[in-house]
Formats: sequence, structure tokens, C-alpha cells
Amino acid sequence: MEEWLDGAEISVETAVLGPGDARILAVTRKESAPMTTTQEYGHVICASDPLLHDGELAAVVSGAVAALGLTCGVLCIELMLTATGPRVVEVNARLGGDLLPLLAYHALGIDLAQIAAALATGAQPNLEPTRRAAAGIRFAYPDVSGVLERLTFPVGVHRLPYVERAVLSLRPPTYVSAPPLATLADRLAHWVVVAQDAPACRFLLADVARNLDVSITASAHAVSCTR
Repeated sequence: MEEWLDGAEISVETAVLGPGDARILAVTRKESAPMTTTQEYGHVICASDPLLHDGELAAVVSGAVAALGLTCGVLCIELMLTATGPRVVEVNARLGGDLLPLLAYHALGIDLAQIAAALATGAQPNLEPTRRAAAGIRFAYPDVSGVLERLTFPVGVHRLPYVERAVLSLRPPTYVSAPPLATLADRLAHWVVVAQDAPACRFLLADVARNLDVSITASAHAVSCTR
């Protein structure tokens, strides 16, 4: 059993420079997902996020790092913003997944991998942001379980100035599972956009989503049993 935490979920990309010295580098806002799934549907990082300078969040992050005795490295710390304040969900002693380092680079101009390498080799890392923008990623999942018959992006989507990448993950025909049975293997596609702020970023993410052409023939049997 685990305690139920009600609130928005975030991750905090954090550099630990030494004992008692944890620095928040970026705050990742997780995009909303259906209540029936634990899958990640997307993320947005914004250089003007007020949580970057939130004292309560910084104290919770520093406390978690100290409690675990971590003294060096780049961490991805996941938290819930509850009514009683930030609560730690998990501490990952690694770079965040789902291309979070790429989002941090486009939004803030910081290179999380380079910072991790500098810390690992005893060099002085560059933590100063050089950009003030927002970047986001979104993942497409099946609406129904069945056979994926068609999956395409519109012609020219890759040439749009705000689209950093648009990638199809699966090739028809293949079985796919819709939430709540969906796993990472059922991600149909993902795309990354860059904008001036978080609201614009989410608008552009949704705009790309509306143009993704997907056709799935509903399965007459449980897709999870066919794998």
C-alpha cells in the first residue's frame, strides 16, 4: 500500500554539487493523463516557471537529497504539489527520461548531460541558463485497443518552425493497447515543440496532436493476451 497524494505532479531536475548543496535547474510540469493510467502523456519545461525560485520546494528537494546522503550528480526528483505542500514521490539518481534533458536545453539553454559529466569528472559545471523559452513533449497513445492500420503525420509538419521533432514510434499493422492496459510499447508517436512560454507551448503541442492521422481497428479479443 502507498499513501494517496492528490495534486499536480512535477519533476525537479537537480544538480548536487556537494553535501548540503542541491540546486534546482529546471521544473518539469507533467501533462495531464487519464486517471486510469500511470503512463506519461507529456511534459513542459518553462524558463519562467515560478517554482524555480520557490523556497518551500527547494527545502523539500534539499531535505530529500540530504536524507539519502547524495553528494554529487544530476537527479530527477518527482514530487506531487499537494494542498499541504510538495511531497516527494521518488528520487532518481540519473537524468530524467522522456527527453527531459532536451526540453531543458531548448527552454533554458542548460545541458544536463554536460553538467552530470562535469560533476563526475571533478570539473566546474555551467549551471547558468542562457535562454528564456518553453519546450514541451507529448506522447500519443491509442484511443482503443486493436490493430493499428494507419499512422502518419501531415506532410510538412517537420518543417514547422516550432516543431523540433515529430517521430512515429510504430508501424502498421501491429497490435496496440489503449489505457489502462497501455505500456510504453504502445506509444504511437511523440513530438517536441518550442515556444515563448508554457501556454503557447501547450497550444502548439495540442495543434500537432490534432493533425496526427491514426486508424485502429478495434480488437475482438484482449490485446494483452496476443503478445
